[in-house]
This record gives sequence, C-alpha cells and structure tokens, in this order.
Amino acid sequence: MGKKDEHLPVGKGTVDWKTVMHGLSNFKGIFVKEVGSVEDGVESLAFLKGLCGWEWGF
Repeated sequence: MGKKDEHLPVGKGTVDWKTVMHGLSNFKGIFVKEVGSVEDGVESLAFLKGLCGWEWGF
C-alpha cells in the first residue's frame, strides 16, 4: 500500500501493474514476484493472465 514492503499479490496495493507489465513487454529474463503464500502466487498469475489477455507458458 506504499508504506512498507508487504509482498501483496499482483493486483493488490497501489502498483499500476498494467503500466509495469507494458514496460516489461520486451524483457526476455525471468520475472520474480515475492508473495506471502502459494495462494497469493496463484492469485498473482491469474491477475497477470487476465490483465491483457496474455498467455503464459505455464
């Protein structure tokens, strides 16, 4: 929420993830997002998949 590092799932808090992912659209490395649980990781992937209709190779 901008006051400390909370490791929230992607889509929660104040980060504009659409802008972030647009900026990373040509990035060819590994993208890592630290979250608090496996469920938060699953939620993060679902958010990213739905953000722009992107399909990931998982």
